This record gives sequence, C-alpha cells and structure tokens, in this order.
Amino acid sequence: MTRLRLAALALSALTMLAATPALAEWRRAESPRFIVYSDGDERSLRDSVLQLELYENALRSLHGMNPNAASRQKIAIYLVRGHADLKTVAPNLRDEVAGFYQATDDEIFAMAIRERRNMETLLHEYAHHFMIGSFATGFPAWFVEGYAEYFSGAELQPSRMVVGDVNRGRADWLNYNQWLPLNLILTRRPFEFQDPKAVSMYYAQSWLLTHWFVASPERMPMLYAYIGNLRRGMEAIPAMEAATGMTLAQLERQQQAYIRQRLAIKIITSDQFTRPEISVSVLPRSEGDLLLANLRLSSASSEDAALLADIRQKAAAYSGERAGDLLLARAELKLGDKAQARLILERMQAATPDDVDVLRLLGETLTSLAQQPDGDMELLRQGRSHLAKAYQLNPDDYRTLTLLAETRRGAENFPSDNDVETLLAALELAPQAAGVRLFTAQARAQRQEHVEAITLLQPLAASPHPDRAALMARALIERYHAELSASESPNKVEKSEKEAQAPSDAME
Repeated sequence: MTRLRLAALALSALTMLAATPALAEWRRAESPRFIVYSDGDERSLRDSVLQLELYENALRSLHGMNPNAASRQKIAIYLVRGHADLKTVAPNLRDEVAGFYQATDDEIFAMAIRERRNMETLLHEYAHHFMIGSFATGFPAWFVEGYAEYFSGAELQPSRMVVGDVNRGRADWLNYNQWLPLNLILTRRPFEFQDPKAVSMYYAQSWLLTHWFVASPERMPMLYAYIGNLRRGMEAIPAMEAATGMTLAQLERQQQAYIRQRLAIKIITSDQFTRPEISVSVLPRSEGDLLLANLRLSSASSEDAALLADIRQKAAAYSGERAGDLLLARAELKLGDKAQARLILERMQAATPDDVDVLRLLGETLTSLAQQPDGDMELLRQGRSHLAKAYQLNPDDYRTLTLLAETRRGAENFPSDNDVETLLAALELAPQAAGVRLFTAQARAQRQEHVEAITLLQPLAASPHPDRAALMARALIERYHAELSASESPNKVEKSEKEAQAPSDAME
C-alpha cells in the first residue's frame, strides 16, 4: 500500500513538473553593431541579428557611407514575447504598440515583440536612431517620420533586403480616405492632430512624399534645395514651392498620381557586405530574471516608490550575485538611499576592482552624495577618481564621459576647453541621448558659442513628438537666436549651414 501510494505521488509530481512552463532562458547575441537579447530560440535570434546587420549596412550603403565602418557604441535590442514584457519596461505604452525606442543618459535601446516575418516597428524606430546619429541637423517633422516609414517598410530577410515597395497599410489609407491638405503635412507635427484618422493620414502622406523624393535621382536635388531653403529661414510652404517649381496644388496632384504608379524599389543583398560574426551566449539566470527590471529603471521617475520596492524584492532573491547587487545599487542611487548604494558598490569594488560598471556607478554615487547640501567635497574627488579609472578601462562609454563633465559643472572655469571636448566625445558616441545633447549645447552657449549650440540642438528640436527634451531644445534655440541678434554675431547663417548636413546628400 505504501509503495503504491509513493508511486502515485511520484507520478503526480512528474505530471505537475511536465505541466509547469519552463522559466524563460535569455540569450545574448553580439555582432559588430548590435547586442540583441531574446528569450526565444537561438536560430531565430541569429536570424534577427543578421537582418539588423543587413539593414544597417543597407542604410549606410544607400547614403554613400562605408558599410564596413566599425561602431564604437553598439545599440542594444530586446526581443520579447508580448505586450506584457513591453509594459514591464514602459507601463504607459499603448496596447497597439509593438515596440519602442529609448535613448536616455542611462541606456540607449530598442524593444520589440518577436516576429520573424514582421520587424516593421523595430525598423521604424531604428531608422530614427540612424538618422539622428548620422546627420548633424534637424529636419521637418514630415520628413523625419516619412524617412522612418520609407525604411521601416523594407522586406527584410537574413540575406536580402528590398526597400521602396508599397507599404500596404499606408497605401490603403491613401486609396480609401480623404487626404489632409499638403500645407498641414508641411507645417505640423503628428501630435498636433486630435483625430487618430488624421494622424494615420499624416504618416501615410509623409511616407509617400518621402518616397517621391528619395526614390528618384531626378527629384533628390529638389529635396536638398528644400532643406537648404528651410535652413536659410524660408517658411515651409514657400521653401517647398521654390525647391520643386510647383504650387502646393500641383504637388498634391503629383502625389495622387504617384500612388497609382509602380513604385521604384532597391534590392540589397548580404553578399555585398562582409558577413558579420555573431556570438551567442546564455545569460546567467540572475541576469536574465532581472533584465527587464534594469531597463525599467533607466527611465524611472525619482519618486517611483513602488518600483523601488519591487526592485528591492527582486534583487533580494539574488543578493551577493553581481546582477542582483548591481540592480539594487542602481535603484538605491536613482530612487532610494544613496548611502546604501555607496555601501553596496564599495563592497563590490573591493571584490572586483576593475568592474567598469561598478566603477562608473560608484563614481556617480559619490558625486551625487557630494552635491547634497551637507555633501563632502572629498567625495567629489573620489568619485572623479573612480570615473577616471572607468574611462581608462573603457573609453567608449558615453555615460562615463558625461559624468566626468558633470563633476566639473561647479568649477570656476567650467566649461573649459577640455570640458567641451569631453562632452563632444560623449555626444559622438551617443548622439541620440537627449540629456547629453542638451548638456553639451548649454556648455557651448555658456562659452558664447551660440551658433554651435543651435546646431547641436536642431536634431532634438526637430523631433515630431511632444517630449520635454524637444520642447526644451526649441526654447533654447529661440533664446540663443535672440542672444545672437542682440550681439549681432557675424556670419551666423553661413556657419550654421556649413556645420549642418542634409539627410540624404549621398543617397543613391
């Protein structure tokens, strides 16, 4: 009887184990330009990395850039199972959104639902990343979104990419709905429309107008002329009419005819480029389990007590392990007890003196403690020493460079030539990071280098979205223009144009 009962219990336990879903196993794939994380299978992960590398190479090639140029700052991509994972990182994300891109002073990454056949959302966001990272000026909102729509519609496989074919979703909107007046497309940003249908039409018409320009070698000079007109201070509508030689009514008729034509496509194959080497590893369980919490922390509010409590609980399960202690230290630094963050990081640094992440975070923590009302300036010196060592170990981390400049902010001779060079080096590594761009521009303006500051702010001010950084950039540009006018700075227009570069100056 006892044996039968034990056998039944054993069978029951095996059945329960079989019915329990296995914990997600996170993998990390690294290629020349990407670090991609996924809790899916390895083959799909490798295919996704190959597609992303081909996409980057194609973008570079189409813009006349060297496709084999090395990347000092790799972007992280996170491929997840569904909306629940997306909302773990971005709780306010709308249900219909399949992915997003985020560039902060902490982290630059994109996140998307794994879809083997459809990477449109991810490609759209990466096109924005590529644009702001490759060109030194800002562009009208319709072109920013139209550019991303044009390239996000690429048919992408691990060995072949077709760009320029019909975007069926956008084409359906154009074929079956009333168009917005072209003057609204040229002068507004998408968030300025209250009607969701109008927003969809804005994206569709922006895609079509961008396609009309960039798919034709004969029309590309018109696009250059239009952007040049805007830089010289022309209003949007006269700038477009002068560049194309058409009235807006004539250009609208051109667009309506164009959507009925066979669209020109470009085919790019992977054999045109060096095959990327890809390494794949399985993350330790602690790192995988805490991965999304780390991302959530990158954009957390300093008053998010619920997130702090959640992270403290999650990190406690991995106390004494690097992933758990590092996450807890970051959370305490950003949201909780900075002194506790210091204790954790000093203990970790004593055990692993050359851990770059620990050194950077310890330097940031000590700097933050020094800047408190009762702070000890000796902590600032110690913090700078840790940051300097982190820089020596890894000179390609924009966060370390930005923090080094931050330690100098209160100095009498700030910003010195070296401070500006440090910030420009950080911005070169992470041109998408809004905080770094704002900091650098403000430092240059403080040195009365207003033209350079305005040029730095233009890509951020051109954002089609109503984020705080974009609004601040626009306000600073207006202020710096006023200061320039007051001082009657010579050659400001000529210098601005010299430093700026068109988005497709070399696009074939």
